[in-house]
Amino acid sequence: MGRIFLDHPGGSRLYSCAQCDTALTNRSLLTSMRFNGATGRAFLFKKVVNLSYSEVQDREMLTGRHMVRDVFCKNCDTKLGWMYEYATEESQQYKEGQVILERALVTESEGIRELLNSDTVKGISMFGTAVLKSFLIYLYVYVCFYYLLPFIKENLSSVNKQYMKATMSQSIFY
Repeated sequence: MGRIFLDHPGGSRLYSCAQCDTALTNRSLLTSMRFNGATGRAFLFKKVVNLSYSEVQDREMLTGRHMVRDVFCKNCDTKLGWMYEYATEESQQYKEGQVILERALVTESEGIRELLNSDTVKGISMFGTAVLKSFLIYLYVYVCFYYLLPFIKENLSSVNKQYMKATMSQSIFY
């Protein structure tokens, strides 16, 4: 088996696999906490990462007939819930493409604080780019002088000697 590549959903509150602690989604993607799964309470999310999926299955549920896929943690292969592919009843179609994670199979924890709005982040990144460019120029100049300084000193001393000789020879004739 090859290497497993995992995504990180970011956010201030993370939901992770209870078995291996792989990050799955964040609170901002939560649609509802009022669902029931095989193990009890369940959450409905708009988007979840780091999952693998079963084949589509036709299931009769409390809210009607649905086409669903079971979802598993991509890292440890623990079954975590299911994804709604298709809902036959129009009132249930809002669930399509969304994922149910069973509360008993996930943990909730602190994530990354998102205190900055996108305009602030853009300003910081532009400022950061300017600082980075200045630093790289400074580094380039420093490296050039560090490596070229002995060469410059050597050549300057020979230029100085030649200049002194030329000056001395000219001053004799005046």
